[in-house]
Amino acid sequence: MVLTRALISTVVIAIGVFYQLALQPILFNRFGVGRSVEAINNQNCEIIKELEACEDAWYHQPSGLLYLGCSTVANKRAWLPNADFFSHEKLTGSEYMAILDTKATGPYSSRIKRIQTQNFQGHDGKGTLLLHGIGAFVGKDGLGGNAEDQSLRLFLINHRVQADPHIHGANSTVELFETTLGSDTMTHIKTFAHPHIFTPNNLVPTGPESFYFTNDHSVKKGWQKQLDLIIPGSGIGHCDAKGCKMVIEKTLYPNGLAGALNYPSKEANVLYQASTTEEFVYSYEIQADKSLILKDKIRSGYPGDNINMASDGSLVLAAFAKLLTTAEGFSTKDPNHVVPSTVVRISKNQGKDAFYGNKYNVEKLFEDDGNVVSFQTNAQLDSQRNLLFLSGAYSVSCGY
Repeated sequence: MVLTRALISTVVIAIGVFYQLALQPILFNRFGVGRSVEAINNQNCEIIKELEACEDAWYHQPSGLLYLGCSTVANKRAWLPNADFFSHEKLTGSEYMAILDTKATGPYSSRIKRIQTQNFQGHDGKGTLLLHGIGAFVGKDGLGGNAEDQSLRLFLINHRVQADPHIHGANSTVELFETTLGSDTMTHIKTFAHPHIFTPNNLVPTGPESFYFTNDHSVKKGWQKQLDLIIPGSGIGHCDAKGCKMVIEKTLYPNGLAGALNYPSKEANVLYQASTTEEFVYSYEIQADKSLILKDKIRSGYPGDNINMASDGSLVLAAFAKLLTTAEGFSTKDPNHVVPSTVVRISKNQGKDAFYGNKYNVEKLFEDDGNVVSFQTNAQLDSQRNLLFLSGAYSVSCGY
């Protein structure tokens, strides 16, 4: 009996140690179990109801133009293959690119215009776009152009419908459009379709017709897709005129990308990658052949969705404070279900302690429990005017 009690005590202690040292940090850092949600800078947020279901966005700070890939919440809940929504028969029309002029006067609703596509047929011959990630190449060299060069190339992930999507998933592509800053039209240049582009989530340009992209799952459909939350099986690819190749494989749920030549990137030879189920941002050094070498593993403290670089060089991450609540938000039919929203800023440490390994500063710019701003998947920072613009795949947008 004494031996049995001693054995039970030993097992209980071992379980407690395992929980404290291994399990509890994972549950807290990755899934938000036990994490409290604060109210940070959420008091002045102006809701923009006209910009709905905008999963990704791109911001041009010099002009104040915010580009967003928008839809309706109903459309996104019907068709978003990465989240296992395949009810294409419930789709009502095309999704679209919108521009919000953040420097104009008047209510936000009066400063929005939709971009019309030209020379684009889509999968159905009607020019339909089913959007996800957005990348932008500005000017002839991707570095921003000037007063004479306002050219802009938009790289758009398009989750095309194909036959029997409940079985085969989507037929996803990357569509390349050419336009000029502020124009309400964009002309289709090229479709990138390749077997390596199978569950694309986000992308950044490396040239006028080349880009990195993330596949956030290892398969389009099936039980294995659910394991991608905890087992590394996804990756990062690169496409150019010669084709596409995978450059990082067996990584855990890669999501947003920043850097390369996605304006206003300050580091053309560095690629940053966020993860939906890890509390780290990965920094890769871009090689001449577009292969990647891991440079840094930056602890943000939160799993995240899209990550963007502001004009001051800092990284802005749309983070998930409560990942389990976020996951429930994908599947619930409750219209009142709210998802906390967090925005984290990562900047290079310029202090003396950077020499001792503290390379980055991490701070929360924004947080809300979901009652003001819910389910945000993108955050864009105007570092000059200290403004933040939020948008989400299943919510309306917000500016403050």
